[in-house]
Amino acid sequence: MLKHADIEEIQESNIIEMRENYTYGIQTSVKDETKIKDLIKNCKEMIDIAKEIVFK
Repeated sequence: MLKHADIEEIQESNIIEMRENYTYGIQTSVKDETKIKDLIKNCKEMIDIAKEIVFK
């Protein structure tokens, strides 16, 4: 999810590309909220995994 990709369909779901588009682009709203909800869910899962590793 964090790697730079040359394939267009992978690039659209890339977090870095999304951040750059929302930071430097002219778009003021999210077209697909399910993508954002999926990213939030994935981030929460990664944080939980990291907590397990740190607090072992």
